[in-house]
Amino acid sequence: MVERAVGIAKSIMRKAREDKRDYLVGLMEYRNTPISGLDLSPAQMMFNRRLKTKLPISNKLLNAELFNNIQEKLIERQNIQKLYYDKTAHPLPELKQGENVRILNFKSKIWESAEIDSKHKLHPRSYFVKNQSGKILRRN
Repeated sequence: MVERAVGIAKSIMRKAREDKRDYLVGLMEYRNTPISGLDLSPAQMMFNRRLKTKLPISNKLLNAELFNNIQEKLIERQNIQKLYYDKTAHPLPELKQGENVRILNFKSKIWESAEIDSKHKLHPRSYFVKNQSGKILRRN
């Protein structure tokens, strides 16, 4: 959730720079925009009221009011997202020793064939693979 907010803020700042406008106005509008599923904006969660912007707004809406159960709403929203994700998610099958795989050569940016040498003992998702030149690399 935080990563997405940072991405949105960067996008607002980039667009403001392209239009030669003040990015702070865009960020303030973003803070005043309600989050879907919560019906509260980040400003309302932090300051318990809406922020005054260039858009006309009733003075009654600018008054502070206490919002309860924000944390419960956020957790409920995350649980709903988890429910939909878990419907299609499943663990990948284990790779066997000697099985052929493809690994990315970082220098040439080309996928090369390799063979599973062994499984890492401490990290269950990591494998030691032997590439075409005989080097043993750790990949997950």
